[in-house]
Parts: sequence; structure tokens; C-alpha cells
Amino acid sequence: MQQLQAYAQQVNYVANLEYYQGIPMKCGMNTMCQYQLLSQLNQWYMQQASMVNNWYQQITMTCASGSAGDMGNEEAGTDHPGKINESSIEDLTIDDEDKTVKIKIPKTPKGFKK
Repeated sequence: MQQLQAYAQQVNYVANLEYYQGIPMKCGMNTMCQYQLLSQLNQWYMQQASMVNNWYQQITMTCASGSAGDMGNEEAGTDHPGKINESSIEDLTIDDEDKTVKIKIPKTPKGFKK
């Protein structure tokens, strides 16, 4: 769980850094460039949020089933959560591409709701 929280914090850090420094530095006052890079950042962020949410769901389901000793396909010795079944990822849609959203992960399985 700590690795997942660290990964979510890293995603938020990278997104904020790119939003407030990277895009302005790369595009200057070119609004078309800003829009394109912001769209790419938004798409990347939505993918990361979806992956984090799916990993969290897998962790909570494993813990709730009482088989916490076998966490699935996480590889020993890696600094990231294990791979997930990407066919179960749903596409996200948002109405405001300019909005930044932080990924928050509850510390206990009780914080997760389907």
C-alpha cells in the first residue's frame, strides 16, 4: 500500500511540475501549443489515475478476501505495484480538461467503495 501511495504522490508531483513549469517553458505564450500539451498531460494523468485506482481495488479485494499473503502478480524487489489486467480498465471522460485532480488513496480497505 505504501508503494501505491508513493506512486500516486509521484504522479501528482510530475503532473503539477509539468502543468506549472513544463508547459509554460515549452510553449511560452503560444496558446495552441499550451492546449496540445495540456491535452496530452490530461490524457496521461487520466491513465495514471485509472491504473492507481485499479491497483487499489486489487489490493482491497485481496485484503478483504483474507489472502493478503498472495497479492497477485507483484514482482519481488520492484519499486512499483505489479502489472494489472489492462482489459479491465474503463475509459474516463471529463468535462473540464483544464482541471487538475489529485489522486487520493484511502489508507484502509474501508475507504474503498465500488
